[in-house]
Amino acid sequence: MAEKKGNFKDFKQNRKKSNDSGSGDTGSAWFILTIVLIMVVFFIFGGSVLRIVFSPDISAVNGTIGSGSFAGGVFSVVGTLLSAIWSGVWWLLFFILSVAFARSAWMAWRQQIFIEDAPQVVLEIRIPRLIETGPRGMDQFFHSLNRLINTAGHTAEVYYHGETTRNYSFEMVSIGGEIHFYARVFRKHVGLISAALLSYYRDIEIEEVEDYVDTAFPQGNYTDIYNQGYQLWGTEMTLAKPPYYPIKSYLAFETPEETAQVDPLSVFMEVLAKIKKTEIVGIQYIVSPIDGKWVAPYEEEIEEMKDPKRKLDPESAFGFPLMTPKTRGEQEQLEAIERNIDKPAFRTVIRFLYFSPQETFYDSFARRGMVGSFNQYGTRDLNAFVNNVFMQTRVEVWFKPYVFSNTRLRLRRQRILDLYKRRVFHIETFMGRLLSSHVFNWLFNSYWIILNTESMATLFHPPTELTLTAPHTQRVESKRGGAQAGLPIYQEESALDRFMDN
Repeated sequence: MAEKKGNFKDFKQNRKKSNDSGSGDTGSAWFILTIVLIMVVFFIFGGSVLRIVFSPDISAVNGTIGSGSFAGGVFSVVGTLLSAIWSGVWWLLFFILSVAFARSAWMAWRQQIFIEDAPQVVLEIRIPRLIETGPRGMDQFFHSLNRLINTAGHTAEVYYHGETTRNYSFEMVSIGGEIHFYARVFRKHVGLISAALLSYYRDIEIEEVEDYVDTAFPQGNYTDIYNQGYQLWGTEMTLAKPPYYPIKSYLAFETPEETAQVDPLSVFMEVLAKIKKTEIVGIQYIVSPIDGKWVAPYEEEIEEMKDPKRKLDPESAFGFPLMTPKTRGEQEQLEAIERNIDKPAFRTVIRFLYFSPQETFYDSFARRGMVGSFNQYGTRDLNAFVNNVFMQTRVEVWFKPYVFSNTRLRLRRQRILDLYKRRVFHIETFMGRLLSSHVFNWLFNSYWIILNTESMATLFHPPTELTLTAPHTQRVESKRGGAQAGLPIYQEESALDRFMDN
């Protein structure tokens, strides 16, 4: 089969999916057209505006500056000078900005084609009755996944092929209280990822399945879903502090006493198992490998934390500063930060959706229950997850910009639904985000965060027997085993003939 190549028409259709079908792409078109017209008017008539602003006749109306006064003459000279400068350079500024916007739009198009040209599949991870390996195995798996990072090697890969770092999605989904684990990966990486998972969790089963968003989710855009009698709530999560502060990882849930062991997924499993038969909840972790250079912008802050505290000794005649040692809490905080930045990391988008029939829809379940489940990974001295309020599907009349609240709410719901279904990680370019925006819903508030392998293993791993929702998790009934020891595997050809005859 010939490889399918993308074109600008396909790119435009994909961008159109991000908008509500009730308004189509009209909101984006008018939004972009308005910006272009403002730019054109600004550049063409900027000189005239400057000349008018600095005209002494305008100030003379207020009686503050006379047209024949010295100040009026200065204003006239300044206005004429700025107008002349603007008349000479506006075309250059317009050209520079036009080239920048054109480059950004080109990169958005090529990167979209690069992503869509690589086919992806959905794998279901089926959990056995007994998991002997905890989150540590998943920590090692994410170490292996980080090695699959790809980057553009030359100019053609950047500007023509549009190569960008590939991403992978790991998802926990509760369909009527039955919990499933999925991974959406590139088809050519299925063998590598399956082998890595099975090397640490040998009893799990991995099977390629049809995408559940096409089979279990209500179909269509938000308007269609609403007309089918459903309502949805969704949001994205972000970090409260800079990413070099780690979250509370699975290591903090481990204790020497076996009876005190806790699975970091226990709270999530309980919440997901409690939903009604007609409800659906999906949690999505989209990860993109990143190299260790992400730490560079924070190195100065980390070094300052390593320095001992200095304070002035009031009893010293010369006021020499005293070096005070760090407290035990500060030392533990620094050790946690160093361990966090030493491990491989991923740019990560955390997104979830909640579907329910309109008559039983209860947004507090998602807004408080689901968002609150992330609180177990936060501590006061380290990091914590917080709700990205600019992406949540909750809009009130007292929320900025205070107008068209119903329209903004409808578009937010359509936005989060589209981002979840298409597993959109992050649109890198300015024009890509602009082309995906609506006049009442800009796509500039979706952020990625940085989580290392330890944090990702805490958030996503096969649940152990410590969880209390075994009946609600789709599990493998039998344990995978090898052949019995001592079986005769070398025989004469006559024995093989007898086997074939039977």
